[in-house]
Amino acid sequence: MKEGTSKGDRSDRSIVHNLFSLGLADLVNKAIPFITFPYVVRVIGAAGFGVVNFGLAFAAFFLILIDFGLNVYSVREIAILKRTSKDRMRSFINEIFTLKMLLMMISLAIYAPMVLLLPFPGEKKAVLMIFALLLVFNALDLQWVFLGLQRLRGYALGTISSNLVKVAAIFLFVHSASDLLVYAMIIALSNFLVIIIELLYLGWLREKIRIRSRRENLMRHVRMALPLCVSVASITIYSKSDTFMLSLLEGDLIVGIYNGGYQIVLGAVSVLTIINSVFFPLISSYLNVDRRVAMRYQVRSMRTILFVGFTLFVFGFIFSKEIISIVLGGEYSRSMYSFRILLLTVPLIGFGYLFGGQILMSHGKFKLYSLMILFGAFANIILNLCLIPFFSEVGAAAATAITEMTVAALFYYHARRYFGSKVGGLSVVYILMFLLLLILKHLLVSFLPVYILLPLLMFVYFGILFLLKVFEVDTVRFILKNLVNKDG
Repeated sequence: MKEGTSKGDRSDRSIVHNLFSLGLADLVNKAIPFITFPYVVRVIGAAGFGVVNFGLAFAAFFLILIDFGLNVYSVREIAILKRTSKDRMRSFINEIFTLKMLLMMISLAIYAPMVLLLPFPGEKKAVLMIFALLLVFNALDLQWVFLGLQRLRGYALGTISSNLVKVAAIFLFVHSASDLLVYAMIIALSNFLVIIIELLYLGWLREKIRIRSRRENLMRHVRMALPLCVSVASITIYSKSDTFMLSLLEGDLIVGIYNGGYQIVLGAVSVLTIINSVFFPLISSYLNVDRRVAMRYQVRSMRTILFVGFTLFVFGFIFSKEIISIVLGGEYSRSMYSFRILLLTVPLIGFGYLFGGQILMSHGKFKLYSLMILFGAFANIILNLCLIPFFSEVGAAAATAITEMTVAALFYYHARRYFGSKVGGLSVVYILMFLLLLILKHLLVSFLPVYILLPLLMFVYFGILFLLKVFEVDTVRFILKNLVNKDG
């Protein structure tokens, strides 16, 4: 009896340590950009920021081949094998590592000649060659091993250490637009530091990685990971095609202007990602146990996502000029227009989390979900090709917003039979609130400074929503409670 209790206690402690490690690493990953982003965009300028973002987007397409869905596939297999056969697990890890090395060499064999032969300007070519290191470091990254073994302390240690070193290096060595290559090298080498720490930690665990190349096993892993690769490729194309095509068609300055505003929008989306991380596992776990409870969480999730998504959109749009000026600086004033359009994607991505992730995926509709993402990827490419030549970065923003709107509508169409509540009425309330605040700002902006106008409009907005009982304070307590429990 005591032995069983002891094992249970050890298991509980392991879960707590893993959740704490993963939560802390996630927190650092989200906090670092807020520290460095306003500094970097000013120091290297819009054109330099555009070059870096193009380089990252260009490298991302080649990272698809290296990832190949193997990361997700490997985590699942290692988690199973470590309970059944430690020897088979070690062989599996070695086989996946070998496969990633082969895919990395193939990827580099395509990447390097393309960069050298395509007519990129000298500085952009240099940045792209530096980012070739990302392909190597991604293949060497052993995050999938740590996640599968549930030894997340090593992963967290590597991630946190590399991010802290990256922040220090940026402030120490990046001081002007001429330091663009230094900034690119810092981005690349920070990934190398993660690998060094992971290898040291893995050595401490007395686990060794070897190259193994039994062809039949490697091909079996390729076949098993291929469906996951399609999803990974779709998401990458979905998220990177605008930056890539904008650079080719309009130039790096426009890419920098576009991505300056887009990074702020992605920061807003990360809030919805946190909310989704609270509700998704709850809905999934209760769906086959107690559907009433699952439906109740779905409704609460809907109200929360609508509230947060529309609130971020409303105040982001109304105060877009002030946000761009404070966060990005005067050089990025032109990004206000694309920023306003991209803000539409915040509530739309929230709908995607709700209807795509929490409903369709919770009901096992993985293939349908992947097809919708794949459709979005191709739709985004076509829209960018049609709109960018005529409307530049505003066209890219419109392409992204239209794609998100279409995908969200498709998710809703296929998820509506599983969902017991309507979103139309609440959406109308938020749209009317947006129009009211827009009119009030237009009337009062000449008489009141922003530091008085903002709290006044917030008082009106939240006061009316509270009176209409659109959002409940208990939901805030519920989210905070579950986040604390999640992080251990």
